[in-house]
Formats: sequence, structure tokens, C-alpha cells
Amino acid sequence: MIRTRKNLLYCYVIIIVLIQITSIQNGHASITRTRTMGDVGIILKDDANYWIFPSTICFNKGGANFELGGSSELLTYFPASYGFNKSAGGVISGGKSGNIKIGADWSEMVSRNPFLTYTSGGGNTDSRFDLFYGKTTKDETFSVHLERHADLMSTSSTSGSDSRTSITRHRLDIGQSTAQADMTVGYQLARYYNKTEGTTRKTIYNHCLNIGYRKFNNIRKSLVTTPFIVTQIELEANNISNTNAGAGEVWAGIGLNYSIDEHDLIVIGLSTRYSHTLLTSNTQDKTSISLDLPFVFGGIESRPLDWLFVRFGFQKTVQRIININKNNNTKIQTVQTQAPYGLACGIGLEYKRLKIDFSYDFNNLRRGPYLISGKEGNLSNLISITYQI
Repeated sequence: MIRTRKNLLYCYVIIIVLIQITSIQNGHASITRTRTMGDVGIILKDDANYWIFPSTICFNKGGANFELGGSSELLTYFPASYGFNKSAGGVISGGKSGNIKIGADWSEMVSRNPFLTYTSGGGNTDSRFDLFYGKTTKDETFSVHLERHADLMSTSSTSGSDSRTSITRHRLDIGQSTAQADMTVGYQLARYYNKTEGTTRKTIYNHCLNIGYRKFNNIRKSLVTTPFIVTQIELEANNISNTNAGAGEVWAGIGLNYSIDEHDLIVIGLSTRYSHTLLTSNTQDKTSISLDLPFVFGGIESRPLDWLFVRFGFQKTVQRIININKNNNTKIQTVQTQAPYGLACGIGLEYKRLKIDFSYDFNNLRRGPYLISGKEGNLSNLISITYQI
């Protein structure tokens, strides 16, 4: 009898903790939602977070999703660049108790999330496939993410002027989550291959390792703080330009999620970002150092009607960039300080299981409608469509 009461007490405590964690997050499921709130996916619980922390796919409600991406006025920070213009996929549940999640995604026009730069035109691929597998145990979730990019171009003629260019990228991410923390470790191998008539085979090999971690701390029912850190290291051997390169980046900070009421949410992040890149060749060495301090980002989300969400987001940083070029006995150093910012806004529409999110393109506001400006453009630069099962 006593043991039964203890078990009931443990279950009650777990339920209360989960309610406090999720009650202020206004659970949703789209990249557009987090982007229009200042790209706060790193500090906000959202069903689309499995792109950052794969194991959170186990918290996804399941369904089909479509993403139409494009240029945005927000700054580009890892892991903000999701790297596709068109994407379609979904998440389904399996297992006897529904404790298994399987997700798949197909994307078009993929751009890598780079530190280092391939040879001209070599950083993009035309197709991408992502596969997720997640399993929930008693106290935690575990997930594996596999990603493959491929692009092949070849020409041949009767004169024998054959050429062949291929780009392949393979990625493996392993994630683990509990009710209050998420972490991920990932590795990516990219290979660029080029061969034309009369030349030997030329390749570029790129290795990338990344680690991410965040934790949700409940200050009170309506307030959650989220310290986080993400880091990645990249190495590249390029025998096309006969260079070797290495880069590293650390992005760390803390987020605050405050729920004014059940319809209004404020999210703010305060962070710093440091990156260091070194490019070496037989003739010169190039070093680039970038420090963002502070980097502030955040946004608000309001639900004035049962079927309507209104969102606004911003990003602001003070950035110092140092470039050092060494050529034989000559050393040139330049220092630049700038303060870029980004803005975003959008709306979300919800009808039963269907959710559609839009990000407004501010360029449309500057140029005005076509009848006045005579210039064409999109009204929205990001659109997400989600249908929950």
C-alpha cells in the first residue's frame, strides 16, 4: 500500500513538472514559427526542434509538414541555417505503445551550413534526404539522424572531352533528451570531386563535428530559463587550390521564456559567439576571427483569436572581425566593427489539425505593391504547412 502511494506520488510530480515545462511553450511545429520569433529554436520548445536536437522528435505529435524557404532579413547563425528552399516530410509513431518515432524529409536546393568555403559552386547540392529514428524509454529519449546530399554532373562527347563533377555529403547525429535537457553530437563528411579531360582527379574532403546542449530550468510556472551551448569544428583538405583549412565556432548563452498568459509568450536570448578560421597554402596564410558580443535575439507570440497567431522577432549584435594575411615576410591585419540587426514578423493560422505559418518579407513593404512600384516580389519569404495526425 505504501509502495503504491509512493509510485502515485512520483507520477504526480513528473506530470506537474511536464505541465510546467510545456504550458508556456504554446506547442507548435514549424521552422517558420521559430524564425519569425527571432530564430529562437535553440531556447524554445517546439515540435520542429528535431532539426537542432534530433531526440526531440520523440515529443513531436506526428503528421505531415511542408517548408518553403527563402531569403530572410535575420542573421545567419549556426544552427539557424536549415539549408533548403523546398522541403516535404513527416513524422509517424510506431511501437506497441507509440514510443517510437520515425521521420523522413526530402529537400530541394540544399546549401551547406559552412564555416569554410568550397570551390565556386561546390557548396550546394540539388537533393537531400533526411531520416530520423527516435525511441522513448522510461526516463529519456534517444534518436539517430541520418542525412545524405548528392549531386552528380557528367558530360561526354565523341571528341573524348568528358568531365565529371560530384558532391556528396553524409551526416550522422545522435541525440539524447530528458524532460528538462537536450543534447546532440554530430559528424559530417563532405566530398567534392572534379575531373575533366587532360586533368587529374581533384578532390576536396571536409570533416565537421558539432556538439550541442541546452537545459530548461523552471523558475516558476510562467518563467523558464534555458542555458545553451553549441560548438563545431571543421577541417578541410583542398587539393584543387592546394590549401588546408580549419575552423571552430562556439555559441553560448541563456534564454528566457516568459508566459504572460495562455495566449501571449515572450522569448529573449542573450549570448556570445566566437569563430576562428585558418587557411594555409604554400604562399600565404589567412586567419579570420569573429566575435559577437553581445548577441541578443528574441520575439513575442500572441494568440488574439483561437485560429490566429501573431509573431514578431529581432536579432541584434555588436560584431568585431579581425582578418590577418601573411605572405612571405608581409603581414596585413584589418579590424572591423559593425552592428548588424535583423527583423522578422509573421502570422500563424490554425484550423483543427491544420497549421499554416507565414513570414512576412519586409522588402515587400519597402517597394510597395506592383501597381505602385512596378517591381515583382514575394509577400512571404518563409511558409510552413503542418497537418497533425
